[in-house]
Amino acid sequence: MFKDKGTAYFKAGKYELAIKLYTKVQTFLEQEKDSTGEERNNLLLASYLNVALCHLKLKDYYEAKMAATNALKIDPLCEKALFRRGQAFLYLAEPELARNDFTECLKIDPNNSAAKAQLAICTKTLKEQLKKEKRIYANMFDKFAKMDTQREEFEKKKQPNVMSSVGEWGQEDREREPSEFEKENPDILLLNGTGEFKDM
Repeated sequence: MFKDKGTAYFKAGKYELAIKLYTKVQTFLEQEKDSTGEERNNLLLASYLNVALCHLKLKDYYEAKMAATNALKIDPLCEKALFRRGQAFLYLAEPELARNDFTECLKIDPNNSAAKAQLAICTKTLKEQLKKEKRIYANMFDKFAKMDTQREEFEKKKQPNVMSSVGEWGQEDREREPSEFEKENPDILLLNGTGEFKDM
C-alpha cells in the first residue's frame, strides 16, 4: 500500500512525499529482520531503488548514492542500483567510481545503451580532469623553479665578494701597529683600499 501510494506521488512529481512513503516501507520491513522472504526483499529493494530515483530528481546526489548502495546490499548485481549510484557518483564529481558502476552495469547487460552513454561521459570527464591536473602541476613546477632561482640569487647577493678585496689593506690593517712578521719583512707590498701598491 505504501509503495503504491509512493509511486503515485512520484508520478505526480511530488518526490519528497514519495520518499516519505518509500521510507515507511523500509522502516516496516527492516523491523522484520527475521523474515528473509523473497517478497520482502523484492519490496525492500524496490523501495531503495525508488528512493534513489527520487533523490536524483531532487538533485540530492549524496542521498541517492546512499539509497542505491543500500539496494546493492540486498542485490549486488542489481542493474538499476548500479546505474543510479553511477549517476549519483557522476554528479558528485566522482567519475572514476561512476565508471566502475556503469562498467558493472554493462557486464550484466552489454546492450544497456544508457550505461554506455554514461560510461562515455565518465571517460570524457576523466580525460578533462587529467588535462587540467597536468596544467596545474606544470604551472606549480614552473613557479617552484622560479622561486628556487630567486632564492639562489638572493643568497648569492648576501655573500661577500671575496675577489674584490683580495690583497687589499683593510681599515684595521691601516690603523694598527705592524706585526713582528711585517717588521721583519718590510719589503712586502700589499694593495690598499684604492687598489694601489703600498709599502708596509
